[in-house]
Amino acid sequence: MAGHANRSNYDLSSHIRASGSDLTVFKKYDEPMVRRERIVRPVDSTIGPAFKGEAATVRKLVENAKSADVEQSIREKGFFLVGGFKVLPEHVDFEWAETKESGRRFVPEVVEPSFGAERLLYAALEYGYAQVKDRVILNIPIDIAPIQVSVFPLMAKDGMEEKARAVCELLRRAAFDVDYDESGTIGRRYARADEAGVPIAVTIDYDTIKDDTVTLRDRATWKQVRTPVSSLVDMLRMYLTKSLAFSDLGIPMPESADS
Repeated sequence: MAGHANRSNYDLSSHIRASGSDLTVFKKYDEPMVRRERIVRPVDSTIGPAFKGEAATVRKLVENAKSADVEQSIREKGFFLVGGFKVLPEHVDFEWAETKESGRRFVPEVVEPSFGAERLLYAALEYGYAQVKDRVILNIPIDIAPIQVSVFPLMAKDGMEEKARAVCELLRRAAFDVDYDESGTIGRRYARADEAGVPIAVTIDYDTIKDDTVTLRDRATWKQVRTPVSSLVDMLRMYLTKSLAFSDLGIPMPESADS
């Protein structure tokens, strides 16, 4: 569903360098911690006479240097070179110091999520794809189906085509996304609607001409119910907003070979 990049502290460190703002975070420890560390201290009584007018500069350089670097250099070379000055063993002292810390300050790391519409689409298609018998069905959630209703005349004759187009127009005026299809057999039209992920199909047949009722077919179960055209808009709206189950939309019908 989403990609996540670990940016470490690169982004905020870059902002700190460019803006000069303090973007660090202080995290308090549950219990204070005592940290023991080796520190280096300049010896004023020897640095003063040795460096005279530069003594203050040397003192500051020594104070800002890492204790481990100074100690290692003096142990291995007999001196520590900093800022062009040669610091000798008599110019510094080393000691252990304890510091009580209530927390630590650090530059936060950043996780960059990538959560685009494409991944959502791919996930919905992958989740919805199914095969039943010899048919492909796109069982995507009804509230994201691009086509909400398909309208079919059983056959394009005997007034069924005109009635189907009238029902189609009725649903479109009620703001439904409707597809009208009259080509091929009714079974093939059901199959095409299933592949397109249309949640519900409305079929106009000979009984519609007689009693003004239509057949509703559920994409997921292939079950069918019969309901009056007069209540069609309200029933479909409640079904598509998940206020009614499909079985509550009308009188159940026996399954047919084309379902």
